[in-house]
Amino acid sequence: MPKQYCISVLLIFLKIYTVLVREYITAYQIEVPMKDLVQFLTEAGDEAVLERRLKALLTPNEINEMQHRLQIFSLLEQGVPQRDIAKQLGVGIATVTRGSRALKELKEI
Repeated sequence: MPKQYCISVLLIFLKIYTVLVREYITAYQIEVPMKDLVQFLTEAGDEAVLERRLKALLTPNEINEMQHRLQIFSLLEQGVPQRDIAKQLGVGIATVTRGSRALKELKEI
């Protein structure tokens, strides 16, 4: 094999390897804290404790955003068009589209 060809193949391999390593690290960085969060929330003995824990973790704005996401899920399941949901809730179409993708992922589980 020509030397230039081998170098090209090696560079491609290194690029692929770098992407895979980055994806693994990113997934690991998300996965570990998520496990801690899930454990913290699931250890709540009842709804009142869970509510206190959520209020301790989230700002009022974050709680509002989560409520919007739940409303988006509900309206999507009712068959309401995405543009109508965005207008009704006063959110951007991109927010509704993200909610739609997240709902599809939840249904795949």
